[in-house]
Amino acid sequence: MRRAKHRERPPLSRELILAAVLRAIDDEGVEALSVRRLAGDLGVFPTALYYYLPSKDAMLRGVVELVLDEMDLSLAAHGDWRERVRSLCHALRRVGHAHPRLFPYLIAYPEITLQEYRLYEGLYRALEEAGLDAARIVHAGNLIFAYASGFTLAEVNAAIGPSTPAEIDELGTLPVEEFPATHRLAGRLRALDLDHSFGAGIDTIIAGLTAG
Repeated sequence: MRRAKHRERPPLSRELILAAVLRAIDDEGVEALSVRRLAGDLGVFPTALYYYLPSKDAMLRGVVELVLDEMDLSLAAHGDWRERVRSLCHALRRVGHAHPRLFPYLIAYPEITLQEYRLYEGLYRALEEAGLDAARIVHAGNLIFAYASGFTLAEVNAAIGPSTPAEIDELGTLPVEEFPATHRLAGRLRALDLDHSFGAGIDTIIAGLTAG
């Protein structure tokens, strides 16, 4: 009787550990991340992980950097400045959609990473091309980043989105005399397209930057 062949585990590395951290967070969220459980999943003792990443905080920083590295900024390096701004915003939103359970932690992460500096660098160059002065560039960069990250955060937390059947029913019961604008917009609220809404918000900001 032949013995079953055991698959050889890939050698432990920083990259392998961070990939496992990201999988764990994608599955259960940052709060559920356990070094002991992570070590068990990788088939090693917890102390082996600390050789590559000395603490849980180091693992979280590493995974933030890993995810930001996933951002495709290639389109933001070419074309009209407006399209470059749009590309940067959409790249950030794609990260949120790909890793919704990590995204709130990523946005609240207290340290600025090299990847985040690259995002801002792309924004600053695009806004320089738009002809804004230095003060407006800094303010506009913060506004655009806050819009893109805040909109995406609201999406992944289900704070915004198309109305649910229960919400649609509730809209119909609101007194018209107290909520006339809500009733006038009810059709739009029921059929909300978040992709279109996100793009429309970027266009509104761009139009404001070039007005007057």
